[in-house]
Amino acid sequence: MKTLTALTFAATLLAAPAFASKISCDSGPQDGWMTKDAIMETAKGLGYDTRAVKVERGCYEVYAISPEGKKVEAFFNPVTGELVGVKEDD
Repeated sequence: MKTLTALTFAATLLAAPAFASKISCDSGPQDGWMTKDAIMETAKGLGYDTRAVKVERGCYEVYAISPEGKKVEAFFNPVTGELVGVKEDD
Protein backbone atom coordinates (compact mmCIF):
# COMPACT_ATOMS: atom_id res chain seq x y z
CA MET A 1 0.00 0.00 0.00
CA LYS A 2 2.83 2.39 0.85
CA THR A 3 4.41 1.70 -2.53
CA LEU A 4 1.16 2.51 -4.34
CA THR A 5 0.82 5.75 -2.38
CA ALA A 6 4.42 6.71 -3.16
CA LEU A 7 3.95 5.96 -6.86
CA THR A 8 0.74 8.00 -6.98
CA PHE A 9 2.47 10.93 -5.27
CA ALA A 10 5.45 10.73 -7.66
CA ALA A 11 3.15 10.66 -10.68
CA THR A 12 1.33 13.73 -9.39
CA LEU A 13 4.60 15.64 -9.02
CA LEU A 14 5.67 14.72 -12.54
CA ALA A 15 2.30 15.76 -13.98
CA ALA A 16 2.34 19.26 -12.43
CA PRO A 17 4.80 20.82 -14.91
CA ALA A 18 2.93 19.22 -17.82
CA PHE A 19 -0.35 20.67 -16.52
CA ALA A 20 1.11 24.18 -16.30
CA SER A 21 2.56 23.96 -19.80
CA LYS A 22 -0.89 23.08 -21.22
CA ILE A 23 -2.57 26.16 -19.79
CA SER A 24 -3.11 28.90 -22.33
CA CYS A 25 -5.70 31.54 -23.02
CA ASP A 26 -7.17 32.60 -26.34
CA SER A 27 -7.08 36.20 -25.21
CA GLY A 28 -6.60 38.33 -28.32
CA PRO A 29 -4.92 41.74 -28.31
CA GLN A 30 -3.94 43.22 -24.96
CA ASP A 31 -6.00 46.37 -25.50
CA GLY A 32 -9.09 44.24 -24.75
CA TRP A 33 -7.67 42.76 -21.53
CA MET A 34 -8.64 43.54 -17.95
CA THR A 35 -5.98 45.43 -16.03
CA LYS A 36 -3.53 43.58 -13.79
CA ASP A 37 -5.12 45.31 -10.79
CA ALA A 38 -8.57 44.05 -11.84
CA ILE A 39 -7.25 40.48 -12.14
CA MET A 40 -5.65 40.72 -8.69
CA GLU A 41 -9.00 41.87 -7.29
CA THR A 42 -10.75 38.98 -9.06
CA ALA A 43 -8.29 36.55 -7.47
CA LYS A 44 -8.80 38.16 -4.05
CA GLY A 45 -12.56 37.75 -4.51
CA LEU A 46 -11.96 34.00 -4.92
CA GLY A 47 -10.05 33.90 -1.64
CA TYR A 48 -6.47 34.15 -2.94
CA ASP A 49 -3.92 36.30 -1.09
CA THR A 50 -2.27 37.80 -4.17
CA ARG A 51 1.44 38.63 -4.39
CA ALA A 52 2.26 39.42 -8.03
CA VAL A 53 0.92 39.04 -11.55
CA LYS A 54 2.57 38.54 -14.94
CA VAL A 55 1.58 37.52 -18.46
CA GLU A 56 2.27 33.89 -19.38
CA ARG A 57 1.02 32.07 -22.53
CA GLY A 58 -1.72 34.63 -23.11
CA CYS A 59 -3.00 34.36 -19.54
CA TYR A 60 -2.52 36.39 -16.42
CA GLU A 61 -0.47 34.30 -13.99
CA VAL A 62 -1.14 35.36 -10.41
CA TYR A 63 1.31 34.33 -7.70
CA ALA A 64 -0.71 33.89 -4.54
CA ILE A 65 -1.52 31.98 -1.39
CA SER A 66 -4.59 29.81 -1.92
CA PRO A 67 -7.57 29.80 0.43
CA GLU A 68 -6.07 26.53 1.75
CA GLY A 69 -2.79 28.30 2.61
CA LYS A 70 -0.63 26.89 -0.20
CA LYS A 71 1.63 28.84 -2.56
CA VAL A 72 0.11 28.69 -6.03
CA GLU A 73 0.22 30.11 -9.51
CA ALA A 74 -3.35 30.83 -10.59
CA PHE A 75 -4.00 31.38 -14.29
CA PHE A 76 -6.78 33.73 -15.42
CA ASN A 77 -8.22 34.56 -18.82
CA PRO A 78 -7.32 38.26 -19.16
CA VAL A 79 -10.47 39.11 -21.12
CA THR A 80 -13.13 37.35 -19.04
CA GLY A 81 -11.35 37.07 -15.68
CA GLU A 82 -12.18 33.35 -15.60
CA LEU A 83 -9.88 31.12 -13.53
CA VAL A 84 -8.49 28.61 -16.04
CA GLY A 85 -6.04 26.67 -13.88
CA VAL A 86 -4.06 26.51 -10.67
CA LYS A 87 -0.60 25.05 -10.13
CA GLU A 88 0.78 24.50 -6.64
CA ASP A 89 4.35 25.73 -6.17
CA ASP A 90 6.90 23.18 -5.09
